[in-house]
Amino acid sequence: MKTLTKPGTVQHRTHPAPPSGAWAPARARPARPPHTRRRSNRLAFILPVVLCLLFVAAHLTGIALLNYESARRTALEKEIQQLQQQNEALRMRLNALTAEPVIQHWAQAQGMVRAETQSAAVVSVTTVAAVDHPLAMVATAARPSQEGEM
Repeated sequence: MKTLTKPGTVQHRTHPAPPSGAWAPARARPARPPHTRRRSNRLAFILPVVLCLLFVAAHLTGIALLNYESARRTALEKEIQQLQQQNEALRMRLNALTAEPVIQHWAQAQGMVRAETQSAAVVSVTTVAAVDHPLAMVATAARPSQEGEM
């Protein structure tokens, strides 16, 4: 039967004495790598830390990418808004320059007269001596069809 020990006392095991007549040298123990338990303790401590750091790095990378895309989208929206304002300004300028009174004033300043006020003999000129430019051919080809409409 075992006896209980008092708290705070440590029992040490003692090895039995070898038989007196047969004293033999101790067997050589197989070589073990030193401090294997310490290495496993370090690994058990370092592995969760490394995993946590990887998780935090991945999370921060995701946040950085999200911020970059958000800033890029904002810049593109701002650029789109500026282009829309430029387009609107150009449309207003085009409308102002192509308004009927403006064109009529410009044509009169260039010495042009409305076709309705000219005589039929002046409007029906269709003979062209030499055509230097292909656009001139298109313009002369369009005149005879207009002549029949008047």
